[in-house]
Amino acid sequence: KQLHPDFKEGDAFIDNDPYVGNSHAADHGTLVPVFYEGEHFFTVTVKSHQADAGDSIPTTYMANARDVYHEGALIFPCVKVQENYENVDDIIRMCMRRIRVPEQWYGDYLSAIGAARVGERGLKEFVAKYGKRTVRRFFKEWMDYTSRRVEASIKRMPKKKITAYGKHDPVRPFLPDGVPVKVEIDVDPDAGTITVDLRDNIDNVPCGMNLTEATATSGAAQAVFCCLDPDIQHNAGSFRHVKVLVRKGCVVGIPEFPYSSSVATTGVSDVVINTVEAAFAELGDGFGLAMSGIHNSCGAGVVSGKDYRKDDAPFINQLFIMGGGGPATPTHDGMNYVLIPPGLGLLYRDSVEVDEQRMPILIETMRLIPDSAGAGRQRGGAATEVIYGARESTVTLVNICNGIENPAQGVRGGGDTTPGSNTIFRANGDEEILGNFFMIELEAGDKIRGIDQGGSGYGPPHDRDPQRVFEDVRERYVTLEAARDVYGVVVTGSTDDETLALDEQASSRLRA
Repeated sequence: KQLHPDFKEGDAFIDNDPYVGNSHAADHGTLVPVFYEGEHFFTVTVKSHQADAGDSIPTTYMANARDVYHEGALIFPCVKVQENYENVDDIIRMCMRRIRVPEQWYGDYLSAIGAARVGERGLKEFVAKYGKRTVRRFFKEWMDYTSRRVEASIKRMPKKKITAYGKHDPVRPFLPDGVPVKVEIDVDPDAGTITVDLRDNIDNVPCGMNLTEATATSGAAQAVFCCLDPDIQHNAGSFRHVKVLVRKGCVVGIPEFPYSSSVATTGVSDVVINTVEAAFAELGDGFGLAMSGIHNSCGAGVVSGKDYRKDDAPFINQLFIMGGGGPATPTHDGMNYVLIPPGLGLLYRDSVEVDEQRMPILIETMRLIPDSAGAGRQRGGAATEVIYGARESTVTLVNICNGIENPAQGVRGGGDTTPGSNTIFRANGDEEILGNFFMIELEAGDKIRGIDQGGSGYGPPHDRDPQRVFEDVRERYVTLEAARDVYGVVVTGSTDDETLALDEQASSRLRA
């Protein structure tokens, strides 16, 4: 409304401006206003993360960007891309000229605008079926109902103010001290509110690691909602009771132009989510979560180059072949595939076969790693090892990681995760352990191994049911040695045959 006060039916807008509320430049938001009988009832928004957004290097996570100019991404501050249901060709031509592999971007654009138009059509049918008055009343009642649910959940919590700290690893050479994160949480059951204050943090940093208002507030809010009743809807009614305080010019707040926020959807955002979730465990047993794995390994890197199998046609895409272990909760083990904390297990893992068809890479290994999850009464999800390499074409790989120096920590006596790593193995036999940010070229025969992180544990490992430890050994999440040394559970036999057995008496003696 501010930029286009005369918007009308048939319009569509594209927005990826990190300075006016978007997550980061790579997330193209397609907005379609929905009218019924001349009245604006809804706005459909479709978010699509781009393989390329015009950055100066082939990635949409440019951690080393000194500012938005160095980053180089095309920025659209809520720009009209359709009018009267027809494309604004100037915008399409601009993107086709400035974005790598433009046909891929245009296909994604058509998918996004198509999805938005399907949503528009469905909402029009919805209003036509029930009537304008009923629809308005329904949404008011829905928000009020959700508000009551959130308030009731908060009222069951102890009253407490919590200060908690997290840290993003140093990213050398441009972020040598990393990013410390401080969160202050006020749980007020009397008022039925939870306030997360992120204002007491350092100012914007001269690289792409700054959060945006959207990612700072959504990260903190996501963590809060994960600690409330799991079936509560997340809408405007929920947010009446969850407040996130941010300030302009802060690394975990509202970025000052032209500081870059290229990595705003992960990195420091992961730390905010983990720190808030774990802080709630201080309310007592049964509250909060442990921490998710935060090592965005090369299994989630951006690969690009020219494909020798397709007449050297250019390619660029982000891989999603890593795993990332989820956090243990007071009642459940962590998921094996969360990717990163904001992912919440909602992202699909790539098909190995499809990736190998679309890009000249060969994926050699994808496996869960025993003993990689944080131990506990409830354990975290397991970490994943991925190994892949170039075929005959040179492949450029760009990646930003965390958790090499500051792995995810357990809560209430639960165990921490193991650090992640990325290691390159050259065809000539040379090996190199890579840092948190790298841009490298993989030649034919070169391979890279990424080990991400498991989730951390909740509660003391010796409180875990011995039968569940035995099942973990049988499923090879836990080795026989860790079962004995970490959990105090004696398992005899071998995982390679039918001799595996739980020795309950020996376990009882060991735990005693």
